Amino acid sequence: MRELSRREVQEVEIGLLSEFADLCEAHGLRYYLAYGTLIGAARHQGFVPWDDDVDVMMPRKDFERLRGAFETWRLRETSQFIHCRTGRSRFPFGRIIDTRTVVDERYCEGGEELGAWIDVFPLEDMPLRAESLFRRIDYWNAARMLAVSDPRKGASSIARIAKKVLAPIYRHKGSVRYAMKMDRAVMEWDRHDESCYAEVLGVTEKRKPLPKQWFEPATLTFESREYCVPSQYDAVLSSCYGNWRQLPPEEQRVPHPMNIYLKDGYVIG
Repeated sequence: MRELSRREVQEVEIGLLSEFADLCEAHGLRYYLAYGTLIGAARHQGFVPWDDDVDVMMPRKDFERLRGAFETWRLRETSQFIHCRTGRSRFPFGRIIDTRTVVDERYCEGGEELGAWIDVFPLEDMPLRAESLFRRIDYWNAARMLAVSDPRKGASSIARIAKKVLAPIYRHKGSVRYAMKMDRAVMEWDRHDESCYAEVLGVTEKRKPLPKQWFEPATLTFESREYCVPSQYDAVLSSCYGNWRQLPPEEQRVPHPMNIYLKDGYVIG
């Protein structure tokens, strides 16, 4: 196998994102660039220079349609949609991976083979009176990450000690089980404010309502192609990150702690 450069990884992910957008357009699914990818489109017209993954969001109904039909709809044999409900993913959200590639995560021992990816996050109608839901989500997410953490590695000695103590407690139950608990709890919650979205299984402000009027469709350029974004993307990003237009300090401009390899016999481009 050959290790890919960051730009090569980005090129693989551009291919995945382009296929994803083609599928959404062909089948009438709503989606939006999200998180760092949305910042990249708004601030750089492409990847944030140190970024090495792609994030998108979809309203839950559109997410479920894509999840259920991806195997039939996909445009390339090397693209695969993974999710915890199939028992093949430790993530409660969706992930489209390129099976020509292999990811070596420095701090995790996930147990499954992952490839370069785009993350697909469902947007939920805002749960109401949901403190117990959010508490459970937070706990299960922490347990999920501990279940795959490598106790020999950590950002500090304290982190390594904590992992050695806690990781074995959660590992025997398995990370997929915790992801499935998160997914099931969100799907079964029956009280919502339908005027707002929430990124309950996302990565920033899980409890913050995002008015649906922010999500009228618009487009921005990302790596030479127009993609769908929320029309009020500034409000969405400000809600998640504060002053997103300002570059972070240099010490925070770091990629994910991983290496990505191209399997023998494959080429990219």
